[in-house]
Amino acid sequence: MYRIYYMLSAAVGIFSVIGCSEEETPYAAHREMLTAGNVKSWNITEQYPLNVEAECRPDAAFIRDNSWIFYPNGDFKFDGGKINGGIKCSDFIDFKGVWEITNRNELKIKAIHATDDPNTAFNGEVILFGTIEEISETSFTVSRNGHSVIFESKSSF
Repeated sequence: MYRIYYMLSAAVGIFSVIGCSEEETPYAAHREMLTAGNVKSWNITEQYPLNVEAECRPDAAFIRDNSWIFYPNGDFKFDGGKINGGIKCSDFIDFKGVWEITNRNELKIKAIHATDDPNTAFNGEVILFGTIEEISETSFTVSRNGHSVIFESKSSF
């Protein structure tokens, strides 16, 4: 009986040590790359499959001036920039929200309210949700259901 007790105690001790590794949260390195430890701006530069009108693709000027801004505390901001898309492919409204990386390496961004009007609430509508396939200090790829979006750091282009 004591032998089983000691084995269970040892197992709990081992799992406790493993659970308290250097990274306190899953994917802490991913969080660091998304925020650079302070705040970091990104932009969509590619998407697959490319099934949108030519003027609405990621290389359009109004898309390239957008900023997807990640803060280390989980806050998020989308800034549509100074150039707006036409009626056919409009920019998002500027908004504030939150972001997280789930324990399955999925990036989730939710819109909370318009940047210039907190009364325009989006009630946590999910704007982006997908698996982080690749990530570095200068780019990351999010995929879901056969679709991929590639982001590049605003400072890298």
